[in-house]
Amino acid sequence: NWIVIDYERPLENTRQWHNVMDAEQHYGMLGVYAGIGSTTPRLGGPAARWRALPMLTENALAPAGRPSRMRVGSDESYVYLAVEFAGLAGKRFPWKDRSLLLALDSYRAELGQMLLPGGGVRSEVGFEFAATFHDTTDAELRSTPDYAPYAGGEAIVGGDDYGRFGHRPITTVPRSDGRFDSMFVITNRARFARDGRFIPASGYNRGRLRYGTAAQSSLSDWWWDANAGMLELRLPWGLINVSDPSTRTLLYEREAGDEIGTATSDGMRFGILLLGRGSVMEAPLLGALPTVTGGTWRRRQFPAWQWSGWTEPRYHTGLKPVYDSLKALWRRGD
Repeated sequence: NWIVIDYERPLENTRQWHNVMDAEQHYGMLGVYAGIGSTTPRLGGPAARWRALPMLTENALAPAGRPSRMRVGSDESYVYLAVEFAGLAGKRFPWKDRSLLLALDSYRAELGQMLLPGGGVRSEVGFEFAATFHDTTDAELRSTPDYAPYAGGEAIVGGDDYGRFGHRPITTVPRSDGRFDSMFVITNRARFARDGRFIPASGYNRGRLRYGTAAQSSLSDWWWDANAGMLELRLPWGLINVSDPSTRTLLYEREAGDEIGTATSDGMRFGILLLGRGSVMEAPLLGALPTVTGGTWRRRQFPAWQWSGWTEPRYHTGLKPVYDSLKALWRRGD
């Protein structure tokens, strides 16, 4: 698809992975899905599959209601995160007076945002992405302004995008202003119809995270497993600027050249904050994983998560729901 093809690099490796952000990789009635079907974590599926993900960090002494364990894994489509909360097994998450912020450092700990919105936490690790979870209807992934591959909604003025679509250079630099921007992308550029009518540019926020189980919708991004007391999240590789997970390649360039630049991942770092209700920067900090010491996340507390590359993708197949719909329709002869 034209929106993502320039960011799938090296292009000859696209057969090695499934870019969930590429609309044209979802066509057809027979789905080809990443991983081995019997072990792939599914939103709202068996908690045992999420608990089988490798442990990244834990706090065995976390007070009740606080994040206590984080597990991370991946396949050819997604990065999977499971965050367990002490004492919340069998309970609903208290969204009424709690919210969550997940911070993700995708490249070089010394680069990225070092002031986290909510709680005013400072970090010795810089983060390129932050996901906020306010309730089941309001969750969103945002990126630092420097690392956005697209121009964003501000490129549309009076309905016209003036040919602005991408953002260059796609880079990450040290920041301490707490800013993470919307991941808006222009999907329909401004144009004129044959009769002279002006059709304005439009797009959508690709960072919005949809709540639900995999059984409810294939578009679901996250789920709270009340029985396990666990937050389940899956993030498409393309959404976090990984251009080829099979070779651990991601988008990164110091300056804009003729072609979009890339770098090899040196590992990712994840942290989660439990926040009370308050203003964007002043919500009280109630808990964190890893632990926040003196208002600061220390770099030594963050183990780097590194995934293995591959030369042969694992996959399984399955009929999509549209198969049964068409079968029923054609049986009636309508």
